[in-house]
Amino acid sequence: MPRILRTNAATEDLVEILARAAGRGGDLLARRRAAFERVLALLAENPRMGARRLPGHPEVRVFPCDRFLIFYRPLAAGDGIDVLRVRPASSDWLDALEIPLP
Repeated sequence: MPRILRTNAATEDLVEILARAAGRGGDLLARRRAAFERVLALLAENPRMGARRLPGHPEVRVFPCDRFLIFYRPLAAGDGIDVLRVRPASSDWLDALEIPLP
């Protein structure tokens, strides 16, 4: 089974995103959580699926999920992904992005 690792920053991003969804009521929280789980599982199965869009960080890939961008890198063993950040697609994410490097 493919592994899905998360940096502390990615975990904080997801907690904040889901907390905002919960505050809006309705089924947004359930839909957003399901979307993230589905996309992360897909990426873990196909780690090279995302685009390389960060100059200077060729190992980092980007993939959309709902209104957000998932920044991740494939694990060296090829058995999953390491999620680095999850940022709103509408923001100026390139300037605000801090990618933790090994």
